[in-house]
Amino acid sequence: MFGNLSWYLIFFEKNYPVAEYFANKALKQFPQQSWINTNLALSLLLQGKYQEAEKIYLELKDKPYPLNTKKTFRDVFIQDFDEIENEKIEHPDIIKIRLAFMNN
Repeated sequence: MFGNLSWYLIFFEKNYPVAEYFANKALKQFPQQSWINTNLALSLLLQGKYQEAEKIYLELKDKPYPLNTKKTFRDVFIQDFDEIENEKIEHPDIIKIRLAFMNN
């Protein structure tokens, strides 16, 4: 529930600090739900907490995404970036993390 709430807060409310709070809360309650890290990383990135977000992105990028075993976390992260850009949410760190994915 809190994992989904964090996604809603990012994409519809654009309330990144509260999205971070609920993503962390969800991960504390359900640490096996690693997919929630996608919301945590994105909320951190959009707040300008690049180093914290980058750590999550780079740690998980090549691991299988648990909700779709045909995808990696990298695939889902890139999908999130595309959705953010489609929503006209701009942040310079999105370009920066995309470049980090290409170089790693």
